[in-house]
Amino acid sequence: MKTPIGSKSVLAANSTADTRTDKLQIVVLYTTPEATKIALSCAETLGQGLGLNLYLLDIQVVPFRCPMDRPPIDPVFTRKRLEDLECKTETPVHAGVVYTRSRDEALRKWLDCASLVLIPVRGFWDRCFTRSLTRTLKKLGHDVLLVPCN
Repeated sequence: MKTPIGSKSVLAANSTADTRTDKLQIVVLYTTPEATKIALSCAETLGQGLGLNLYLLDIQVVPFRCPMDRPPIDPVFTRKRLEDLECKTETPVHAGVVYTRSRDEALRKWLDCASLVLIPVRGFWDRCFTRSLTRTLKKLGHDVLLVPCN
């Protein structure tokens, strides 16, 4: 996984001590605190006993009317949300925030090839939203697991 903006613990893409080859890599996409917590728990269960590199990625789409260096949601608040979730897992989580104009471009840029991506899904409208996201991720060569969070 490449290093997102604002990340302090995500492995750099050019790291010489890259441990991803011998561990399962799972990426959880942030949606809401409650749903993401459930997806992180699911990821820990999936990777139990296999060795796991667990990533939490929050993609923040910045509207064109806002400058990229001043997103509509305060970056301190966004980082605090991720840190709160990191504290609630037993497995170390590499969390990062990506500020972008296009969600699809961010996925293309920041996810390594053939990642297992977990997407928390709460209800009907989430399923509609995740349909296009799932198609995009599969076109990029990733495996997708929708995690029901009702």
